Amino acid sequence: MQSSESTEIITPSETSVHVTTDTLTSGASTLAQLNTLIEESMQIYELEDQKTNIIENMSDALKIITEFLSFSTNVHHGIFNLPSDCSIILLPNLDLIIKLSNGKTEVKKFTDYPPETITKIIEYVTPQ
Repeated sequence: MQSSESTEIITPSETSVHVTTDTLTSGASTLAQLNTLIEESMQIYELEDQKTNIIENMSDALKIITEFLSFSTNVHHGIFNLPSDCSIILLPNLDLIIKLSNGKTEVKKFTDYPPETITKIIEYVTPQ
């Protein structure tokens, strides 16, 4: 007795082989792009971390100098995008006294500002 089932071997068509190969190639490409993105993200994180450490070290050094010398100095209003009739004084403890034109006075910590502003302040108060 013969079975009604066919014993014919079914081979995958060319189309399904190409789709599988294309899918694997696409997956590998995507994985490579993700790895590159992860590596670049880590590099950016490390650079930001170094930037923060450098700013902290510069701030600490400036604070040691200003406290040792009991040094206060004016800071240019343009660094803070304030009008010219405002005055800013950097104290030895690196607090900033900001006197606004309307008579109000604010006290801010040096470290409250972003690294870009801190860098501008350090450049302004450092003798050339």
